This record gives sequence, C-alpha cells and structure tokens, in this order.
Amino acid sequence: MKNGENKNCRSDGDWSQGWLVYTDGNGDHSVQDIELIESFSAPNENIRIVATGAVQKTASFHVAGLVPEDGSQQGQFHMCHLDSNSKPKVVAIDAEGFVQIVPVRSKGCSSG
Repeated sequence: MKNGENKNCRSDGDWSQGWLVYTDGNGDHSVQDIELIESFSAPNENIRIVATGAVQKTASFHVAGLVPEDGSQQGQFHMCHLDSNSKPKVVAIDAEGFVQIVPVRSKGCSSG
C-alpha cells in the first residue's frame, strides 16, 4: 500500500471517489495492509456512482463468487455521467448474488 493511501470505506453510498478490493481474513470489516488486493481511484470527476440497499457501504462475495446466504448484500449501483442527459446505468446484485444491468426509467444523475 502506498503511503498516505486511504484505506477507509465510506458508508453513505457514494462510490464515486473510488473503492477497495480486499479480503477480510479476520472478519473485522476493516482493511489491514496485508488484506488489500487493489485500490481503485475515482474513475473520472464527472462520473457519479451511488449505491443503494445493502451495498451502500460494502459489497462482499465469498471466494466462490456467492453472497452471504442471508441476502444481506443485495442492492444497486447507479452510475451516470454528470454532463449527460442519458439514463443512468444500474447494476443490481440480487439476494443470491446474481449481478445484472437493470432497466432505468429516470434520466440523468439528478434522479440517481
């Protein structure tokens, strides 16, 4: 991990600033240096990514690609470009862990 690199996760649903991919071997929901796999910076200052549902703070999968059996990881990621009037893209994760793009009726980021 680079010095000064942020390894704290937000809990407000805003994923626009970037995200972390890590293992949580000790189950403390905190990122230690040894657990970090990759950190991703914001994709672009004009891209907005807002999560709703259980994925507001974290989206977790077991090593086999499954989500916890209690369905606690279902939610949606709304992604849009701030300078565009096109419809946002929405990626949904259902209770079984199936990930898919879902249709959106709203337009632009203001409704995301």
